Amino acid sequence: MSSVNHSSSENLKSYLKKFQVALDDEITVLRKSGGQRTYLTDGQYLSRRSNGHYLYAFTADSEIRFQDETPIELEVKSRQEVIKGTLVSVESFDVTLALKEKIGEKVPAATLNTSPIFLLEALQAHFKTVFEADVSVNQDLAELLVTPNSLPEQDVTGSASELLPDLERRFDIQILRNSSQEAAVEQVLSHKVSFIWGPPGTGKTTTLGMTVAALTMAGESVLVLSHSNMAVDSAMLSVAKYLSKSPSYNEGFILRHGVPIPKMLDDYPMLRAKKVLERVEPEFIEEINSLKQQKRDHYKRLRHQKKLITKNTPEYHKKQIKEQITAITKQIKFVEEQLKPLEESRKAKERQLVMRAEVVGCTLSKAAIAEEILPNKYDTVIVDEASMVSIPQCVFAALLAKRRIAIYGDFRQLGSIAKADTPAADKWLKRDIFDQSGVMTRVNRQEDDPRMVMLQTQYRMYPVIADIPNRLCYDGRLLNGPNIEIDNQPTVQQTPFSGDALVLQDISRLRAHCIKETESHSRFNIFSALIAVNVAYQATVDNLRVQVGVIAPYNAQSRLIHRMLRDLEKDEQVKASTVHRFQGSERSVIIFDAVDSDPNATIGLPLQGGEYSGAMRLANVAISRAQGKFIGVMNVRYIRRRLTSAQFQAFRKFIEYLYNSAQKDESIYPLDWAAFTESVNLPGVTCFANAAAAREALEASLLAAQDHVAIYWPCSMFSDHFDPNILKIINQQGVGFYIAGSQGAEAGLALENTQVWNNELTTTSGFVGVSEQCLWIFPDPTNQEAGVLKLELKKTVNLLYGFLRLIPHRKTLPPDPNPFGQCNCKQPLWITSIGNAHLVACLKYPRHPDHDRRRIKPDDATILAELTKRLCGKCGSKLQGRRAPGKDQMILVCSSQECDWMMPLSHLV
Repeated sequence: MSSVNHSSSENLKSYLKKFQVALDDEITVLRKSGGQRTYLTDGQYLSRRSNGHYLYAFTADSEIRFQDETPIELEVKSRQEVIKGTLVSVESFDVTLALKEKIGEKVPAATLNTSPIFLLEALQAHFKTVFEADVSVNQDLAELLVTPNSLPEQDVTGSASELLPDLERRFDIQILRNSSQEAAVEQVLSHKVSFIWGPPGTGKTTTLGMTVAALTMAGESVLVLSHSNMAVDSAMLSVAKYLSKSPSYNEGFILRHGVPIPKMLDDYPMLRAKKVLERVEPEFIEEINSLKQQKRDHYKRLRHQKKLITKNTPEYHKKQIKEQITAITKQIKFVEEQLKPLEESRKAKERQLVMRAEVVGCTLSKAAIAEEILPNKYDTVIVDEASMVSIPQCVFAALLAKRRIAIYGDFRQLGSIAKADTPAADKWLKRDIFDQSGVMTRVNRQEDDPRMVMLQTQYRMYPVIADIPNRLCYDGRLLNGPNIEIDNQPTVQQTPFSGDALVLQDISRLRAHCIKETESHSRFNIFSALIAVNVAYQATVDNLRVQVGVIAPYNAQSRLIHRMLRDLEKDEQVKASTVHRFQGSERSVIIFDAVDSDPNATIGLPLQGGEYSGAMRLANVAISRAQGKFIGVMNVRYIRRRLTSAQFQAFRKFIEYLYNSAQKDESIYPLDWAAFTESVNLPGVTCFANAAAAREALEASLLAAQDHVAIYWPCSMFSDHFDPNILKIINQQGVGFYIAGSQGAEAGLALENTQVWNNELTTTSGFVGVSEQCLWIFPDPTNQEAGVLKLELKKTVNLLYGFLRLIPHRKTLPPDPNPFGQCNCKQPLWITSIGNAHLVACLKYPRHPDHDRRRIKPDDATILAELTKRLCGKCGSKLQGRRAPGKDQMILVCSSQECDWMMPLSHLV
């Protein structure tokens, strides 16, 4: 390691102090919010890992935006205590967890609690060690990386023009590469700090694998880091591709540390320490496996014995069975006592394998918490997907290296995410190392940077698709690979839009309103979602092999699209998520739903911004995921009206490029209701030309209501669409009503068991939900000639009930579907006022003597304050329920011990 001069050390420490402030700001925000709670369903046990953890796959109800290896806690109704584990990976809404306990083969539902505070604190702890004089880290290298516009420093370990051909000869392989890829390898081999700019599809991961192979041939040890397990696995697969015939691979000196994506590394088993240990110490592993089998056999016998005890089992026989159960239990305990030290020894041996390895790949989070990832051990550290990695994490990576650090990524794609809204967080957690180093500024000025090499040939996108990001983000510097048009031709020719690679579905004439979800205020658009899902459905209905992605800029829209796909049983073949979750991946067909539309006065923040802004990065990532077909669904007229300048607004420029290049069917362009009705062909979706066409089906639907009808109606009468007397008829049959947005349409009907309330929606569309089984949607209920839509997709209807708050107690992400419990009639319990008393009673029949009700408790009041988002009127802290001293009355008090603010519960009920 080069000597550390005093001034360099002091400069680095000043940076680290600033990082600590930013990390403190982020930790404060995360502590205040309590992390993220996510509802999971469809849990499936996958396998047991070598570290003793159990892998489970779940479907999430909303997107998770935390780094892989984040510690998690899982709440399952069948368990009193939470199960601890780690987040392995997130793809779209598919979540893989590694749990410390096995919780069964199938888990119908669970609640996931995630918070990256532990990882942020681990990063802070590493930075504190730099201030200790006896800690040996390469401060010079970290200083060189983080200093803006630092001069390149050479440290030559070999030449790409010699090492790559040597690799080919020695291991009888062919390394296909272009000139920019070889130049990138050369850059890393000869410099202390290197930046490899890899635009979409340019073979960045392939180049990374070549670089690691060349470095190992030169005798260097390498640590490969990235923010996600998927990125690390992809990088290590690329490394193994070039080194699988080498002694280093076959003797276990190239290892993937941590939990890989299931099945991803199956072709290269010696990347896993577990497999290496099986080869080098087979007797030791056999002993462990034998004891594990004994344990499984004993548990099988135990379950069998327990089943023998029934009500009819004679007492003498019960005694014999219980004696057998006791004996088997002792045998299990004996085996576990033998197994425990062996398992601990196995873990220690695997850690030793990682410590002796020449090449190790793991996530940045794993590197921050794993003791076996030692500073000053690896000659070279490589950070992949670096645009999504914070500046402090990149500096931490540099502190692990002895000689050099290489940064791979694309600063024209999306950056890292932080929740804190402070100057320190904005500067150090929301910018990337390309920006901090000055590389990005030089590129923006059309200047070369001697520390950087750009990969210039893209091998992913059909040329007409690639042309848009090339013009929008890369100044025309991207070249197309030689076979890119031929390779993607089958996708271009497939339906829908056969023969077209670039398609625009303009919804300007459709009255497809964009609505803000009532809880998070994230935006969604039911009609643009249906168009996007319809295109995906038509693309896959006769082609089970094509991989389709649907991208939206808002979390609410991606959740809505995902629900529709689940209802249609297409969520395996079609992945839907926000653009952040698609970075680093590709699909044959990409559908981009821009969502934004009337009546919103301003376009959403993700689509605002000029050159090099987040909006430009979003558009770039969205279109550059597509290989052979890109379909844009958007309200062009609205976007043009809200983003008036194509010169200064990046997303407007993207729209104009797309509008001028994409195929448009002029006979149905833009889409109107007739064209929408003709094109949308989905099970569970019925379109009606107008109110008269829908009237009979709507009235039949209302008459079939089982328990409730939920209505949001923005105008003064129902009669244009259905006979209001039907509401009186079904009301007399026990059907209750929730009515919101009404202008007095229900007046005079004298409906019982009805709640009229304000759900804070501002849309002029109308909605009628029937027993949560179907949802009628009226784009313009004031116009009898406007179309009507009936939605009978159960999971989708359930989500829209929450988005629209069609019933008061419905939340879109409930930690518990019935926070106050459930009545004996299966209806939710809710806090209600009966006389002068507050009770928890049946929501449907609060006064009926045969239905459950109970005295309100302080915890009930606390929950109600959380559900209504009521905070202290003095300091803004959370409220807690408490009984007023000397009175049988519930009050809400401030949770802060330093505040004396309180309010009666009656203000909320």
